Amino acid sequence: MTVDTVRSAHEWTQLLDQPGSTVFHRWDWLTWIASRLGVRFVPLKVLHQGIPVGVAPILVRHRWGIASANIVPFPYLGPVVPAELVAATTREMMRWARRHRVVSMDSCLHPEARVPDGVLCDQGLAEERVDTYLIDLTGRSESELFARLGGDARTAVRRSVKRGVSLRTSTPEDLREVLPAIHLEALGEQAPYAYVLGDALAEGTLPVPARCATALLDGVPVGVSITLGGTDTAVGWLGGVFHAAQASQANAALVWDAIAWAAAEGYATLDMCGAPDPGIAAYKRKFRPRVETHLVGRWQTPGVVALRRLGARHLTLDQPGYSPRIRSS
Repeated sequence: MTVDTVRSAHEWTQLLDQPGSTVFHRWDWLTWIASRLGVRFVPLKVLHQGIPVGVAPILVRHRWGIASANIVPFPYLGPVVPAELVAATTREMMRWARRHRVVSMDSCLHPEARVPDGVLCDQGLAEERVDTYLIDLTGRSESELFARLGGDARTAVRRSVKRGVSLRTSTPEDLREVLPAIHLEALGEQAPYAYVLGDALAEGTLPVPARCATALLDGVPVGVSITLGGTDTAVGWLGGVFHAAQASQANAALVWDAIAWAAAEGYATLDMCGAPDPGIAAYKRKFRPRVETHLVGRWQTPGVVALRRLGARHLTLDQPGYSPRIRSS
């Protein structure tokens, strides 16, 4: 097993045609997001006995002479290879990381990769299995999709209308101002990438289909939802609602908007992604998703652990890190 650099978008795209590939693995997405986050995209292809079998995308961030890899504000960034080759591929990625003085790296695998427990742990990564929430859309009309939601979810959507919630396509101001403010409130700390991505979304330069929706309560923006379209699956990427507006059920209105948009665009599935706590997990289950699990691995050198223990937060080695908490809906 070896890794080498991919020379063209065409070659990269051909290697993505297999389970575990997502919108976040696309060449145009990775080049776009790298330029916005100030990271370097390293397009590695994986070869087994000299034959290309998949890809291992690396997004490298350098700060104060320290490099981290694949710590990004979106899920599923990990190798896309046949399941039986994930262990060997991860081993090669770790070797690459050490050669290039990377001290911290994440690896997140999509549920369709069907990777068993222990594969990442055996390669030295701290491993956990994370739930994700998938809503099947194929062959169902909007009315059928609404009827399939849990009773609590249907009630919440109806209540949002009664309580004065309306939706609109997000304006540039919503994306530049409201989205970062929601992230600041949800995370309890500044998330610099939210401002950068808000600006980029406002510019309308996103290389993939997207639905940017804003929830308004009596005409005032209180929530934003960003849903991306891939090949067969749409993904709820960023968004949330201000705490003060939670009782309005604007969250439910935004989730339903994402479902309706994804179905109208012809996607087979809406991936609601994970949940940072049991409360949000229970909320997402009200929409009756299909719950699947996937592996997330994290590795860091002992020196990085020591720095964090000393409270060296100014290094921000985890920024911009993906957290399902972003989806505060």
